[in-house]
Amino acid sequence: MRGLGTEVPASVDEVVRAVARANKWIVAPAGDAALNALGLDTQVPARHVYVSSGPYKTYFYGPYAIELRHRANRDLLDCSPVTRTVIQALRALGRDGANDETVSALAWNLTDEDADALLEESKGLASWIAEVAKRIWKERHDG
Repeated sequence: MRGLGTEVPASVDEVVRAVARANKWIVAPAGDAALNALGLDTQVPARHVYVSSGPYKTYFYGPYAIELRHRANRDLLDCSPVTRTVIQALRALGRDGANDETVSALAWNLTDEDADALLEESKGLASWIAEVAKRIWKERHDG
């Protein structure tokens, strides 16, 4: 990528998505990377963890370690990219971390369409995740 006459390196996320595309894997940021992607944490993680439909694998890109962790469950394969990221962020926060402030931040960082997809795609997942998805949808549409 070029900008103002200089080379701009690809972001970690762009590298992961290119690897996933080349291998026909589905990926989603996990842990701190998911929180960062959704604006719930402003610190850039030194180790980037993604869940993937591919094998466990670690890549190194510049100063970053990129860890892909295999997941074959519904919360990765049957959801939109935004829903996958929200689910991984909620898993990183845990049930107790999904408080009103988090719900509000997610509700206003998602589009109406993203909130609708999250509500629909969270059915059948852990009950607490489905409940948080309902709270996000309600705040997005009623807030």
